[in-house]
Parts: sequence; structure tokens; C-alpha cells
Amino acid sequence: YNDRLFQWADQEHLCLALTAASERGAKVIVSNANHDSIRHLYSVGWRRYVVPRSTVISADSERRGGTTELLISNFDLGLPDTFRDNGAHPPGRPNGFISAPHQAI
Repeated sequence: YNDRLFQWADQEHLCLALTAASERGAKVIVSNANHDSIRHLYSVGWRRYVVPRSTVISADSERRGGTTELLISNFDLGLPDTFRDNGAHPPGRPNGFISAPHQAI
């Protein structure tokens, strides 16, 4: 949470950086939004898990509660199969992400 939004180009850059780290032999695990666009971005070569989490940030306490997020890794996390994500992978840019110029790694 800062003065700069994490834009779609940042998501793409993060995926490229994580892929490069994985190719160098690093074990990689990252949490991200449970959104079709993120699933699509990490659809090849990654393991995805949908895990529950609490939401704690909202001005309105009535809107706080449970949600889910994706855990993305290049190795088996040992979680039960019920957490494995085998969801749809529609192409395209997500609604709500802002397109911006992209810098190569």
C-alpha cells in the first residue's frame, strides 16, 4: 500500500522475474490475487493453489471477512488436493488493472 498502483505491466514483470529465478534453480513461492488473469499469467510451469485468508483492510468493518488468494510456486507445497487450482485460463487483460509501458528485465 503506497502511492503507486501495481499495474498489469508490473504483474507481467513480476512473472518474468520469478520465471528467471526459477530457471536459475531458485525455489519460488508468491501470493497473488485469485483472479482469472493471474491464473492465466501463471498457467505454464507453475503450481497454483487457492487458499483462504481473512480480509482485514476496509474502512467498513462489515465488509471485512473471508476471501481467497492464489499461492503460486515452482514446487509442490504439500497442500491437500482441495487447494490445487485447476481453474479456467481465459486470455486477456483483467478488468481493473491499468496498462502501462513495460520495462524488460
